[in-house]
Amino acid sequence: MSDDVRSAGVNSEADPSGAAASPLALSMDIGTSSIKAALVDVEHGVVAQRAVPLPYVAENVVDAQAVWDASAGLIADLLHGGQASRIAGVVLSGQGDGLWGVGVDGRGTLSYTWNSTFAADVVADWERAGVVDQLYRITGTVIWPGTSAALWRWLKAEHPERAAAIRTVFCAKDFVGYCLTGVEATDYSDGTIPFTDPHTAELSPEVFALLGCEDLRARIPRIAHAGELLGRVTAEASAASGLKAGTPVYVGAIDCVASVRGAGVSEEHQAVVSLGTTTAAFVLTHDPVPIPEPVGASLVWPDAAVADTGDSVDAGVDSAAGVDSADAAGPALTLRVLGSSSGAKVLEWFLDRHGYAGDGKYDRFWADVESAGDGHGEIMLPFLYGERVPFLSPAATGAFVGIVPATTIGDLGRAVVEGIAFSLRHCLESCGEVRDVVLTGGGTGDDRFSQLIADVLGRSVAVDTDPQIGVTGIAAYVPGFESLAHRAAHIRRFEPAGERVSALERRYRRYRALIDALLPIWNQTE
Repeated sequence: MSDDVRSAGVNSEADPSGAAASPLALSMDIGTSSIKAALVDVEHGVVAQRAVPLPYVAENVVDAQAVWDASAGLIADLLHGGQASRIAGVVLSGQGDGLWGVGVDGRGTLSYTWNSTFAADVVADWERAGVVDQLYRITGTVIWPGTSAALWRWLKAEHPERAAAIRTVFCAKDFVGYCLTGVEATDYSDGTIPFTDPHTAELSPEVFALLGCEDLRARIPRIAHAGELLGRVTAEASAASGLKAGTPVYVGAIDCVASVRGAGVSEEHQAVVSLGTTTAAFVLTHDPVPIPEPVGASLVWPDAAVADTGDSVDAGVDSAAGVDSADAAGPALTLRVLGSSSGAKVLEWFLDRHGYAGDGKYDRFWADVESAGDGHGEIMLPFLYGERVPFLSPAATGAFVGIVPATTIGDLGRAVVEGIAFSLRHCLESCGEVRDVVLTGGGTGDDRFSQLIADVLGRSVAVDTDPQIGVTGIAAYVPGFESLAHRAAHIRRFEPAGERVSALERRYRRYRALIDALLPIWNQTE
């Protein structure tokens, strides 16, 4: 492995007592910045992991074949020392959307990641024509330039020869799965946006026509349940990766599904909130279009009760019952995905601008906040980077409201973290009924932030501080490793502090009223 990867601090190994001879799952994540691989033991969790950078050839453009080469090399490095014989199964997750292709020659093509902006004009045209609103009413998803439909329309217009040479379009993890097994398939979560109607879990001819992508239908592979047997490692893939030929490879899911499962969430009205650079809320529901305003996305929940019968997805056989999966009922649940722009980067902005630095900056910040108490009712609108959900306003801006001569830096700091928590509550309220909330991500490392969120929500919240929930969540699709989706060793619970809830409720109502008042101003066109 290269020195630069080792120095990045992303590789680790352990050989816990009792894990030396046990079967292992190989869990992979084809992410936006890196490719990660981990060996997972059912009792001890992650015992070894490696990562390498995703090999971009230009901004938001990758050579898919180079991604496979990097993935195979990563696996070979991870399996050093004869670990291949212990692999019970391989499963993949990764970034969703984008446009990843297999050419008519069977090799990977130039491919485009989910955050590509090449097709911005395509989406702008759809917006003007009312297509974005129509699509949302069918699918519960606000389409963006990095989706396969938008990129396909752009590719056909700008590079028709490249489009004509593509036989299959799917997502990052699906391409690597194809290279491992020779089988082309995707799962329900990655197969949702933008062509699947989540009400029926079926591809929608109406959506293909609405987006002008009828010719893309034949290029989309079979959609399978996560946990089905995709296929087995081929001799060619074995030679490249060090995996044993015949090792089973299971259908995985998009990365957010992996994290939700890793947090133990799998039932309607349960939610996972990731407190990271941005704040993302994931809610399981039977209603993929819970509010009329177009915000967020809805993914078909990919799980089904499956067992390895030895038949692969390529054979058109459902692992659970040995029936043609095309005739099987689709999943019943939808995962609502709302990625807010208001997260930890807003707090970092405040800390940087007001001199909080060094190892103790968070303790100093929270000491100032706690000394200020409830202050004078100051409120922050945390929209420094515009907003995507729970309302769509790229022109939204941040603001402090309610500042008086007695306002202190602690008062402003309190308003910042409350504003982030208010945005989270606003997101959850746009998802319909939410019964249970699990917090994950870097923000959960501070109990004071977790307690604030419990107070703002006015409900008990569970906090999962395990940084590996995505790894274990996806590994749980390997037969025999299902219990990894229900590990609770890192769960802590925070209850709302009654004396603060009423004051926060009043400030939250003012926060919502301020948004309603400012939205028409933010959305004015010059």
